[in-house]
Amino acid sequence: MAVALEQQAQRFLSDSTRNRASGGKLEVSMIFNWFKVDWTSGYQGIQSREQYFGKYAKLLSDDPAQQKIVAEGKAPISHLEYDWSLNDVRK
Repeated sequence: MAVALEQQAQRFLSDSTRNRASGGKLEVSMIFNWFKVDWTSGYQGIQSREQYFGKYAKLLSDDPAQQKIVAEGKAPISHLEYDWSLNDVRK
């Protein structure tokens, strides 16, 4: 189960329409704001969202300079608008 969760996290973070680093800042899904306490609980040694994103810096940008900023936890975090149409289930 942990392997599947890790794979889905990597897949989600790799999607530049939902999460990306550019211009020295990090733009991530609103989900990371709504559930920010989940990234401060100490799970697997992660104490902050900055630390969590730092772990996945290479997935958030192809630019080594941007990756470094994210990896060091120096990228200001902003949140992208959530696409509520994803929740629109048609029968």
